[in-house]
Order: sequence, then C-alpha cells, then structure tokens
Amino acid sequence: MSASLFNEIICDPQNNYYSVENGVLYNKEKTSIIMCFQRNFTSFIMPETVETVWRAVFAGHIIENITFSSKLRAISESCFQESHIVNVTIPDSVKSIGDSAFYHCKYLNSVVIGNGITIIPAKCFAESNISNIIFNDKITTIKGSAFLNCINLKYMKLPKTLTNIEGNVFPHDVVLDFPEDAPFSFDNQGLLYNSSKSIIYMRFSDLEHYDIPSTVSIISNGLFSSLGKLKSINFTSNSSLTTILDGAFWGCINLEYIDFPNTLTYIGNHAFRDCNSLKTIHFPDSLIAINVYAFQSCRKLTEVHFGRNIKSIGMTFYACGSLETVIFVGSDGTDLGKNSFIYCSKLKTIILRNITKIQSNCFWGCTSLQSIEIPDTIQIIGSNVFINSGIENITFFGKSFNIYYSVSSI
Repeated sequence: MSASLFNEIICDPQNNYYSVENGVLYNKEKTSIIMCFQRNFTSFIMPETVETVWRAVFAGHIIENITFSSKLRAISESCFQESHIVNVTIPDSVKSIGDSAFYHCKYLNSVVIGNGITIIPAKCFAESNISNIIFNDKITTIKGSAFLNCINLKYMKLPKTLTNIEGNVFPHDVVLDFPEDAPFSFDNQGLLYNSSKSIIYMRFSDLEHYDIPSTVSIISNGLFSSLGKLKSINFTSNSSLTTILDGAFWGCINLEYIDFPNTLTYIGNHAFRDCNSLKTIHFPDSLIAINVYAFQSCRKLTEVHFGRNIKSIGMTFYACGSLETVIFVGSDGTDLGKNSFIYCSKLKTIILRNITKIQSNCFWGCTSLQSIEIPDTIQIIGSNVFINSGIENITFFGKSFNIYYSVSSI
C-alpha cells in the first residue's frame, strides 16, 4: 500500500497497535515508522524512540533534511528513494541499510556513514547526485551497483577494512583511493580484481577488446554492460572461468562472437541481453545452467549449440527473432524452462536429445516451427508449449509421460 493514495490518516487513540502524529504512522510504542502520509514537509525530526524505518517510508517525498533518532538501528529498503534529501549523516547506532535506500536521490550531495555500518547495500546510492561520501573504518563490503551512475562522484577514499566489492559498484570515471595493502589490484586494461585475480569487480575503461587472465573464475554483475565499443573477449586456453554473473555483457551491441572456455558452468540473468551482433553460439560441455533472459533480444543470433551437460535453461532466448536452429546433445536430462524460446519467430529446427522437461510456453510464438521430435527421455510437458506456433507434426518416442493439458490443445 502506498501512502500517496491517502491525504490524511487518523488513528483512534485507543488503538493498541498504532499511533499517528503529524501525518506519520508509528507502531504504538513509536519504535517504528511505518508510513508517512504527510508529503509536504521539507524537514523531519525523528522521535528519539524510533529504532526502525520501514520500507519506502519517505520514497518520492520532498523531504530535504532529516534528523535521525540516536536509537535508530535500521533504515529499510528504498526508504528515501527518489526523495529530495540533500545531506545525510547516518548515526553510529544504525547497523543496517536496505537496498536502494537512497536510490535516484537527485538532490543528494554528501553522505557520512556512521560507525555501525559494515555493508553498503546494493544500489544504495545509485543514480543519485552524491558528490562526497565519508566512510567509517569498519566497512567490509560494498554491494553491486551501490554507486552506479553517480555522475558527480569523482573521488572516493576507501576504508582500510574494505575486503569485498561486488559488480558494477562505482561510476567508471571515479578516482579510487585505496589504502596500502588493500586486497585489490588493477591491470593495464583498467580492470579491477580481487588480490588473487579470481574475480573481476569492475572496469574503468572502454576498450574494443579485453584479454581475461587465466586466473579469473568470476565475471561480476554488469562488468561490461552497455559497452557499445566492445567487439571481442579473449579467454586463455587454460582459463579458470566458471561463472558469468547477471547483466555482465548486457547491451554490448557490437560483440560479434565469444568463445566460451571449457570451464564455464553458469551464465546469469540478462548476461548477454541485447547483444545484437552475436550470430552463432557454441556452449561448452562444462555449462550446466543458463538463467532467465540471458540472451533476450539478441536480434542477429541464428544458431545455438548446447554441450553435453546442460541441466536447465530459463527464459533464455526470449524474442531472439532471427534464431533458426537449436541443437541439444546432452547426455543427461535437461529442463527447458518456462518461455525458453518464446517469440523466436524464425525457429525452424530444434534437436532435443535427452530432454526431460519442456515447461509452459516454451515455444509460444515460434511461428516457423512446423515439426518436432520429442525424445524418449521426456517426463513432463507443461501447458501452452506450442500455442501460437506453426507446429503441424509432433513425433513422440518412448514410454509414457505427463502432459499437463490435452494433446489437442498443443
């Protein structure tokens, strides 16, 4: 429920659970702020009894200044998102801040982080106009996209306690001041790693080509996202890469080809979404799972070959309008997830070997798909698998299995 739907709230003084003061809804003891219905004030002094502020309480408000309670322990998710807050000093009493707490705060200028905080959460200050931040000396982790697209943030002095940085944390043009002996390293390509170079956290460059060291096992969230200049990625023959995380190459519109190493096991959500120059993909036998939307709207993708050990794919190839051929050669059972090939309107050939499940809407809108052979390994076919497709012939092999609607409605 949004507080913006109400002009006023009145609470019976005899209510045993809630109280209202100046348009702010509290629990009875005033230890929690639950909602703020007064959207016109620019300053707010928090009662000293308050310990927690609930999700999105001041989101979208014109509040500019706030005095926090000295007993405040938690600022919840999206609490000040898109508000007019200008300067923030987090008191030492606060132990946790929720994701996106100050997301898209276009008036935010400076932030001081109190001594109780050890983790800066995901998207905490992303898309804000913050220009200055002072960390305490207890911060250990900065989570994904915490300062993404903070265009006025040009310099950051990082605490000596910092040991973990997740993907796409900082704006790409920020100057980072690391303490001596910090467990991070840069290379001459402008890539930021952990000390062992097993994780790439960020890039601070816009190159056409990158060489990924053999030590790298994880490519972090959004690492190369929206890098329109990127044309190629090179992995060494002895690569250690196992994981490509969410959105890692999203929007790399000129990436034409990628030769995945034989160590890769997982590709995350949206990892190659809108990579409009990819044409053919050969997945290695090591690959086990691809998550949802991983190759969504790859407009020139025509052919996909899976390796022998793929176990599951999600809504992976959504709206790949040029995709014509898909080949599975798996030796173990594979689960085709919901909407896996939805709206692949040019898909004509799909070879399904050792498939165990075809989930709902898998081939919905595949108008060029006229025939398909279902292998004897199949166990389940979900609903609406071939609805709005061009399917005319389905050949079933092997023993019985479960179909979750009538065959005539396929």
